[in-house]
Amino acid sequence: MEESVACPVCGTAREDLAALASHLVESAEASDGRHVMWLNRNATKHRISAAGLQLLLGPALAGDRLSSDRIKR
Repeated sequence: MEESVACPVCGTAREDLAALASHLVESAEASDGRHVMWLNRNATKHRISAAGLQLLLGPALAGDRLSSDRIKR
């Protein structure tokens, strides 16, 4: 069983990566700027499903580079 994980943006505790992915996608769809910016900088700049985002969250939370379509700094 996975440990709970906090949202890297707002700090809200979620049960697992699936719940965190859903939270991030829902927040982005509601146009919450902080969540959208975190996703753009750390996961992908494209719309993504919660299931797809869940696959990217492990490396993103560990600080690993994820994808060539990330915004480059």
